[in-house]
Amino acid sequence: MLPERQAILESVQRVREGVDPHRHAPFARHTMRIPEQDFYALLRLYPDLASKDIAVKSAAWEAFERSPFSEPYRVGKIARGVIRNGIIGKPNGP
Repeated sequence: MLPERQAILESVQRVREGVDPHRHAPFARHTMRIPEQDFYALLRLYPDLASKDIAVKSAAWEAFERSPFSEPYRVGKIARGVIRNGIIGKPNGP
């Protein structure tokens, strides 16, 4: 495993375990960190991830997000709450 890939996957794991913080973009549903070499491998399974048609690309990302293949790259799952300064919090708290 390349050191860069290992570092990314370890970082994702630490965030998922609650060891490291992660800031979510206000528009994000899922946040994933995918090493570059893995992305090119994923294109073999989901070639439409690189489609120029936005609707096709969006559908491919939706399918990928729901697949078990996305699990190692997911930083978090869909979270409900209020986003303040890029951090998802409870509606009545921080």
